[in-house]
Amino acid sequence: TDGLQIAYNSEYVEDSLAIEIGTDPVWLNANGLSGTLYNGNSAAIVLNINTEDLEYGDYSMDMVITTNDPDKPEVVIPVVLTVTDNVTSAGEEKSNLPKEFALLQNYPNPFNPRTKIKFAIPDGKNRNTSSVKTVLKVYDILGNEVAELINEEKSPGEYEVDFNAAGLTSGVYFYRLEAGSFVEVKKMMLVK
Repeated sequence: TDGLQIAYNSEYVEDSLAIEIGTDPVWLNANGLSGTLYNGNSAAIVLNINTEDLEYGDYSMDMVITTNDPDKPEVVIPVVLTVTDNVTSAGEEKSNLPKEFALLQNYPNPFNPRTKIKFAIPDGKNRNTSSVKTVLKVYDILGNEVAELINEEKSPGEYEVDFNAAGLTSGVYFYRLEAGSFVEVKKMMLVK
């Protein structure tokens, strides 16, 4: 076939292929999709979730994709929704901020020449200030500083820094995060 027609909330059958885009339950809504989906191509389906009239608790459903593949006629994708309040019993807002300091492994690793370094600064409830002096540096195998990526006050949150090692030679490097009294070092490999 030249293509499969897809129509929102209706069924279309051609060459034993059928697609129906509809949503049940009411808390889930698929954006309208129409057009032609050719073999080997893809299309995005956006799911909108509305929790306005839902009670607190867990909701689940299966999104079932029916195909004409005899080896895999159905693909089942579970969709789970948990509805909670955003207020604690003491009346304070819940925090989505990190609970502890963290320095994550860079990605990708090994890399050439760019990599991302992620770290987290926790909520400042146990400190006198919410922000903290944060220093992130990169060192070569001999301990020589080759880059200073951050040297400033940082508020609680999760951060991602892009490190470009285009001017460096292949080898092992270390990155060191110092945030308040927290210090951690990780190893990374530059391969050119």
